[in-house]
Amino acid sequence: MNESAEPDYAYSTDGEQYLADWCDFLDSNPDLEVGHSYYRGVAVRPDPGRWTPGSDWVLEHMGEQAYEDADEFAEDYPAVDQAAKDELEALLKDWARKHCQPHFFLIEQAEVFTITAEDLESNAD
Repeated sequence: MNESAEPDYAYSTDGEQYLADWCDFLDSNPDLEVGHSYYRGVAVRPDPGRWTPGSDWVLEHMGEQAYEDADEFAEDYPAVDQAAKDELEALLKDWARKHCQPHFFLIEQAEVFTITAEDLESNAD
């Protein structure tokens, strides 16, 4: 993110379920009045690479499947060095980043604010 860019905010009345659009937030909460509290947090799209399995998990799975097919002949399979494990993890993370971008966001730096008259006027049409 550009350091000078304004962050993407999301809004909530309970600190659990957030809406990314201010006007949608106000429309979804018609009971909000001046003086009521709400949460504002920075909406962040998570990196899907953080949810990929590690190389050890993948290699263990491969070894178990090979053992089912070849019994003891597949013991110690696959045997790869750390560089190969690192390459596999990078491949999985890159694949997830390319094909599995989240359609949701996570909230960071949530703060409590108080509704003002100006806040409500910004949604009046």
